Amino acid sequence: MTVLPVSGKDALPFDADCAGRIGAVYDTLSSTDKKIADYLLANGPQCAQLSVRTFAEACGCSASTVVRFCRLLHYDGFADLKYDLRRAEAALPENDITLHPGDSIGSMMHRALHYACQSLRATVEGTDEVLLDEAARQIIAAGNVQFCAIGSAGGVAQAACSQLLSLGIPACFFSDELQQLRLAACSKPGDVLIGINYNNAARTVADAFMAAKAAGATTILITAVKDGILSSYSDYVFYTPLRRAGNSLNIFTSTLCQSMMLQLLMLRVWQLDPDRFGQQTEAIRNFTKMKLYDPAAETVRIDYASSNG
Repeated sequence: MTVLPVSGKDALPFDADCAGRIGAVYDTLSSTDKKIADYLLANGPQCAQLSVRTFAEACGCSASTVVRFCRLLHYDGFADLKYDLRRAEAALPENDITLHPGDSIGSMMHRALHYACQSLRATVEGTDEVLLDEAARQIIAAGNVQFCAIGSAGGVAQAACSQLLSLGIPACFFSDELQQLRLAACSKPGDVLIGINYNNAARTVADAFMAAKAAGATTILITAVKDGILSSYSDYVFYTPLRRAGNSLNIFTSTLCQSMMLQLLMLRVWQLDPDRFGQQTEAIRNFTKMKLYDPAAETVRIDYASSNG
């Protein structure tokens, strides 16, 4: 079988998909060709809807440069590349990465990118703008914002809590489930509890929501499953895409989507009062700088004598 030239150790056959072919030669591409390659990898099948002229304008180059790039990847031209993009899109399921042991590294990377981009796009496009605005206003007005999450969603909650604190909004997250329940029980009217749970059924999150609601707090849920027990205790529900549960590798993309949903909330929060949150962010950044080494520092400084008493 004829093999594409490669820059690394993994040779890719002529029938590799577009991302696989790009991966094989990426390190050898010129800066202009890399711009074309990056645009293809970022936009994937959407490029199949463009004319060569429109695609070239998007990449900041000429149509002849695009054709030359296509031939570098052993396509007859842009039309041939677009055909391959359509074929690859049809072969990729929408709720699973679907890897196979024999997949090339380039193909694996393309599948992961496609699945993540498709899932993130679905998260954003499926978000109700009115509910997003209302939930963001509740967060701004909150006396305290609490997070409740278990498993992989706990890391997402920790990051979101840190982001709110960076904006100057009081927020709290405990990784211990009992502490989460105790915190929810201490809620007051005007507080907000944000729960993150993929399957809309986690007992800890449901119990926390019930306690927070009883105390008069507002509850915001981020989940992928509709009509679960958590929904009945939620004032606002935002959905991320479903995944094929049998493939645990899909969990990473679910956390990306949960993070995206939280980022949309944070962005709307900032957008509603940019002057206030801009000033608070700058003030808090000074505390962050106190925990950093000077950029000119060359070694870690530890006074073992004083630390040992």
